[in-house]
Amino acid sequence: MPIISRRTCARFGAGLIAAVLLTACGASTAGITTSKKSSTKQQPLVQAKFGSTATTQSLGGATAVYFAQQLKKDSNGRIEVTVYPNSELGGTPTINAGLQAGTIQFTANDILDAYVPAIDVLNTAYLFPSNPVAVSVLNSSAVYKLLWNKLPAEGLRVLAVWPSGFSDIFATVPIDSPSALRGIKIRTFVPAVETTEYSRVGANATAVVYDQVFTALSSHLIQAVTDPPDLVTPLQWETAAPYVSIVNMAFVTTPLLVSQSFWNSLDSIQRAEVSKAAAASLKYETAQAITYNDNSITALESESGVHVLHPNVTPFGAAFRRAYPSIEAKFPGVLQELEKLVVAAKKAK
Repeated sequence: MPIISRRTCARFGAGLIAAVLLTACGASTAGITTSKKSSTKQQPLVQAKFGSTATTQSLGGATAVYFAQQLKKDSNGRIEVTVYPNSELGGTPTINAGLQAGTIQFTANDILDAYVPAIDVLNTAYLFPSNPVAVSVLNSSAVYKLLWNKLPAEGLRVLAVWPSGFSDIFATVPIDSPSALRGIKIRTFVPAVETTEYSRVGANATAVVYDQVFTALSSHLIQAVTDPPDLVTPLQWETAAPYVSIVNMAFVTTPLLVSQSFWNSLDSIQRAEVSKAAAASLKYETAQAITYNDNSITALESESGVHVLHPNVTPFGAAFRRAYPSIEAKFPGVLQELEKLVVAAKKAK
């Protein structure tokens, strides 16, 4: 079993990654499928920290634990990961800085635009039509070359891209059409994309950090927030924003990251074992993503005082796509390339 930090123990009871992505990470395809455990037994124990802002009740938190389990298994117990959930090691900027410094070895988050601004384009509303298409595109060699391979220079390396699922709207008032967003202050965490999108429907994008969202909703600093239901329900944001509109907007990506300096310290066998565990974690989260979010919606529907709405999604898609030319202008070539990859992935499915 992986280690979960003592402070949280009392509180919390697709397929493999593309071979070319793994090869880019320094592990051969053969090394991924057959780990040389006899050689691993000669290696010293490696201990690592996994910093996360997710609770263990969420899919991301559960997958972090699964990754730690798999890595311990694949390394024959020679690589042991301690999972620190619920921001125990700090918020996302602090955790990412820890990876860059090498004091934290693993994390999973999508706040990476400070290093590669174009990554924000992945959060474009209605870019991905389904979970399988999103997972295929995000973990493709093409997206690795387009975006992910720019992160090692910043001290971070992508091992896999977990699918958190589609974001829905949680609001203090009913949102049953794009026009209902007019004048609403809505939280943004990727301003370069969302500010443009929200302006197209007359909403006002307001930046609020993750751990202040509940307070901002309760005090009416903002009236709405978007996120997958699985990420919201453990935090109980719906108690402050009880109108939930299931509109499947942006597909929330959660890259599994390893510290580049830590990666550099590993030998080829250890890298292969880390990559193998990452591929297994992607398969696990992909299989669980829809179930977790469906269960969260069911729980919301049964929660007293919460109103789950199922508006027509087509007008939302049409309204938000009007922002595509402006997004493409900010990041030339990126959105167009992603759209081509989505079309190809849809045909392949």
